[in-house]
Amino acid sequence: MKRQNRKIFLLVVPVHSVSNSELLTNITIHYLPSNTIAHLQPADTGIINSFKAQYHKRLIKNRIDVYDNEMEFNIPVPKLKISDSISFVPKLEKL
Repeated sequence: MKRQNRKIFLLVVPVHSVSNSELLTNITIHYLPSNTIAHLQPADTGIINSFKAQYHKRLIKNRIDVYDNEMEFNIPVPKLKISDSISFVPKLEKL
């Protein structure tokens, strides 16, 4: 990271552990206040639920397209591979 002049900013919840921040040259660590988790967890739930809903929407659209191709062109329905499922994720990041 240092050679590429990349910098990382970590936003973390404080824990009772020893920090090795003196070893991290291009990484800045900022500790959130201890009461932050109670405020962030509802937002996390909303983000996760939205991600799941969008993922399922893309999955269903994919399966409908595949079955339509089978009916129209007599192409056998391929099984859904993990790599196909993973390919839906970058499309979701653009939301």
